[in-house]
Amino acid sequence: MLYWLVCFGAITSTIFGKWYFTDALSRLRRTHAKQQREALETKGTLQEVRLAHQDILRQIKMKEIEITKMKKRLAEQKVELQARENRPKTGLNKLTKKRDR
Repeated sequence: MLYWLVCFGAITSTIFGKWYFTDALSRLRRTHAKQQREALETKGTLQEVRLAHQDILRQIKMKEIEITKMKKRLAEQKVELQARENRPKTGLNKLTKKRDR
């Protein structure tokens, strides 16, 4: 009789153990799959943010280049304007003399 009780207890504990560990393994797999999915989503988001950041940096560099070009043009125009102001106004006198003739 004791033999049958021990066998029944062993079979019961084996079935219970199989169910418990199968269930635990299933939960671990689901958790792992969920974490992988979240990691991939985060990685995708991170990559999108990196690309957006690179775009912003590229735009900033282009604007900096444009600003330096504009500053250079402005300096050239200032020099040209100063040169025109410093020129003698004989050109206007020549035009008025031609009209008088």
